Amino acid sequence: MEKKGISVSFATMRRTLNRMGFYHHKKHGRRFLKETPKIVADRHSYLRKIRAYREAGYQVVYLDETWVNSNHTCPGEWSENRKCPISVLRPDCQECGRHIPSGKGSRLIVLDAGSSRTGFIPDVGLVFESKTNSQDYHDEMNSKHFLDWFTNTLMPALDSPSVIVMDNAPYHNTKTKESAFPKTCSTKGDICTWLTQRGVTYHHNEIKAELLQRVKIHKPPQMYETDAIAMEHGHEVLRLPVRHCELNPIELIQGEEKMYVASRNCTFKLRDVKTLFMEARGHITREKWEKAENHVIKCVEDKFWEIDGVTEEVAEVVIDIDDDESESDSDSLSDSDLDQSDEEYDENYSESLPPLSQISITTASGDCSMSVYENESGVGPKGDCCSMEEEDDEEVCNICLERNPPTKMGAKVEWVACDMCDRWLHVLCCKNAKMIAQDRFVCSVCKAILSTSYK
Repeated sequence: MEKKGISVSFATMRRTLNRMGFYHHKKHGRRFLKETPKIVADRHSYLRKIRAYREAGYQVVYLDETWVNSNHTCPGEWSENRKCPISVLRPDCQECGRHIPSGKGSRLIVLDAGSSRTGFIPDVGLVFESKTNSQDYHDEMNSKHFLDWFTNTLMPALDSPSVIVMDNAPYHNTKTKESAFPKTCSTKGDICTWLTQRGVTYHHNEIKAELLQRVKIHKPPQMYETDAIAMEHGHEVLRLPVRHCELNPIELIQGEEKMYVASRNCTFKLRDVKTLFMEARGHITREKWEKAENHVIKCVEDKFWEIDGVTEEVAEVVIDIDDDESESDSDSLSDSDLDQSDEEYDENYSESLPPLSQISITTASGDCSMSVYENESGVGPKGDCCSMEEEDDEEVCNICLERNPPTKMGAKVEWVACDMCDRWLHVLCCKNAKMIAQDRFVCSVCKAILSTSYK
């Protein structure tokens, strides 16, 4: 990211990746970023269903909400220089650029739907002014408004069997009364009433936690209001996987509409912004919708098909964020090494290492246990197994840069490995630096690099 000029802290990057569905995974001393199995399963389930619907001849209708502020403009624009010749000859031409008011201004909320067969669905677009000061336009929408538009506006406009693609906004996923069931916030009386209505036997002495376990066993399958309404009209509802808005081509269409408004907004009045938005909507043809959907199919869906297929064949190949030294080591492997299976690697790797033992290392904060490699002559990467001729190739401490620590001759030499650079260090040097932790260890050199990289 630094090569691309992006500066972001390590904590912010970690939280962002966690929200996107990634988690940190470590195997064989190398660090990975890996998507949670549920995210991968939901995505692949969506890809299978949307492909099946297209092959069955369904019309795929995409819907989504967006917003437009009255002060919505492009991030940059051309304006006349005050010292140019035109300004000298005509003083009235000075400062002819747009004066953009501060703030975002009032907001329009837009709800629309379209497909590659028809473009925008005729007479279903809903544009209204926000009445709240909330920063999130989703707060203005609610299940009542959405279900009313979905039932009375969108459903009558669909004349052929369609599959309606939408995201997982809360007002899209309102459950039916039949699928509702008590939760932990429900009172014990409500739970008992729900169980009685469904003929579930329970003892009156059971506590609330026991009753909730019975509810969990007998709870009905989830059914959403939008799904039920669509089924009544002969249509299907398909929800996007979480955090995969790039699978919805209406995002590209609405982005083009908003760019049209931003480049022509001069009055910064909500009435004029609404007029510009309706003009932009009129410029979106069926061909543009078809182009946007083809882009999603070829550049996004096919890419996910390929990624998920590769993930099934090579289970642990994901984003590697190990250091440059590990990357150079991996690049130097031969083809025969790359073809080696994980089981053979584990077996050969374990045979090449001396036995493990636990030692106790005392630091300024107390004792902590750490796994190190040791042999009869001491602890370390090579011990005394190397001959005197190989002395030049022996491992040295990454802190003191010496084979032997600064201590009395004949004392037992203990070593510990850094989890980032995989280099060995004297335990004594680590104690002086106070760098040992119970769950992982990072040497002072790597810690200095991290602190410099993520400032």
